[in-house]
Amino acid sequence: MRTIKYLFAAVFILSVTTLLAQKEQSGAINEPGYYDFGDLSYLQSGPDETEVLLDEPILKSISKMSNNEDPEFEKALGNIKLIRVSGYGVTEKNMKDVDSKIEETSKNLLNKNWDRIVSKVDKKGQIAVFLKNDSQNEICGLVVIVKRNNQSVNFVNIVGKLDVAALGKLGGKFNIPSLNKFKETIGDDKPEHKEKKDKK
Repeated sequence: MRTIKYLFAAVFILSVTTLLAQKEQSGAINEPGYYDFGDLSYLQSGPDETEVLLDEPILKSISKMSNNEDPEFEKALGNIKLIRVSGYGVTEKNMKDVDSKIEETSKNLLNKNWDRIVSKVDKKGQIAVFLKNDSQNEICGLVVIVKRNNQSVNFVNIVGKLDVAALGKLGGKFNIPSLNKFKETIGDDKPEHKEKKDKK
């Protein structure tokens, strides 16, 4: 029964994604945890593309559909105002543009007082995780950038009050790349152990 419900939710999400992408996210765009990646369409170099844009009303609807089957998941959704995922295939054609966009985004986030808590590069690719705190020092935004060499790149922004422990569950429910194993990704790092903005 649970599988059917989440399948219905997934179909519903896909049916409204195009509409949501065309309208202004007035509820989230002014939130401190919102980050505008800009137009990423120029990164597309093939048929592989993922574009998910879920605003607060739809997230609340999905939460209601779960019928208290997963209270932790519902609580996490109740505090989120926006989930955006943009993913593209990585090829020789767009590799330089992808690397440039990752570097540009990382610099912009640090300059806007986001804290980088994970930065990892290896032969498989790279991952960077940024958190934003509000005036009460609570996490209010998350940006994750994941690049798998010769495979894919994903830009993720989640806006709202976030429980880091619940992010993996969100990733698993919505099949969001890089979030379904988020806890493993950050390892023993704690949000308060942040990498400060590069000094010039």
